[in-house]
Amino acid sequence: KSLDAFWNKSWGVRGKLLLEPGDDTEILLTAGYTYRHSDQGYANRVVPGFLGRGGYSPEELGLGFYDTIESIGNGYKVKFGQYSGKITHDFGSVSLVSISAFSRLRVGADLDLDASPQNFLNSYNKYGADTFTQEVQLLSPEDAAVKWIIGAFYMKDKSFFRGRYSGTATVSNGVPRVQVGDGTMKSESYSAFAQTTFEMLTNTNLTIRLRYTSDRRRTVNSGGGFELYDGTPVVERGPFNDKETFESLTGRFSIDHKFSDDFMGYIAYNRGFKSGVYNIAGYSPAVTTVLPPVKPEEINAYSIGFKSEFWDRRIRFNVEAFYYDYKNIQVQNNRPDGGGSDYGRLG
Repeated sequence: KSLDAFWNKSWGVRGKLLLEPGDDTEILLTAGYTYRHSDQGYANRVVPGFLGRGGYSPEELGLGFYDTIESIGNGYKVKFGQYSGKITHDFGSVSLVSISAFSRLRVGADLDLDASPQNFLNSYNKYGADTFTQEVQLLSPEDAAVKWIIGAFYMKDKSFFRGRYSGTATVSNGVPRVQVGDGTMKSESYSAFAQTTFEMLTNTNLTIRLRYTSDRRRTVNSGGGFELYDGTPVVERGPFNDKETFESLTGRFSIDHKFSDDFMGYIAYNRGFKSGVYNIAGYSPAVTTVLPPVKPEEINAYSIGFKSEFWDRRIRFNVEAFYYDYKNIQVQNNRPDGGGSDYGRLG
């Protein structure tokens, strides 16, 4: 049957409340909630000029480029809430900032994987995350000759994936069954950071920033298999458990010089870090052991450029040249054992 495609229903609400209990204290409360029910970016269609499963051809049926024929209705529902509180207090010689935040994400996604009228393979996935973060900062006064900031950051997160796949591809000996792939990852991140900027020469500023990060990841009760439609297990892989800690020292070193009030040149070096992660969506009956985490991604970034303004700030002209040196770039790949997708690395 022909189904609607490229549809969307969404709404959201957000707001902020600023409280000033004293001359030196501000409390900023922020909340937002978003709902979306759509298939945009999610619908499947056989590429024009090619045949799909069972010799299916949308063109032979007179369908347009954006028309689809599917055995189920593709679509996803997203519910996402974000809530935060920021407290700022000025002590005069130093300012204290505390930022607390919590977010909750829930997604349900249905997809006709074979993109044809046949009921060969469909996916019904649910995934989401609950994330809490806390950051504390101490800052120098805005008019200080030497500007600095020191702080600490904490994150606690629980992410999950619940995959269900059904259709004639999962039938065994005439018995309909459901392919299962479940994964859960728990994370805790601890960071300490500091940055300072000061005038080392006339009109020349030096900025130094350092950050130490320790990310602790755990995959909990993850695995795959097959089960009957009533939930009775037929084949079970797992549960698998594993844990790993990823640590890194990153930072920034930059020098900028004001040649005039309208022209500033700079040179900078940055070192970045993207934590290793478990692929909790990669479990299937073909996976017989825990999926190891991918290695952390690292980058050494070098840049040089200038920023300028002309004609009483009517024209802004900025130029930058950069060189990025990556290590262990994290990429997504298909597993050779048929166990779905996995995260690998380059370099």
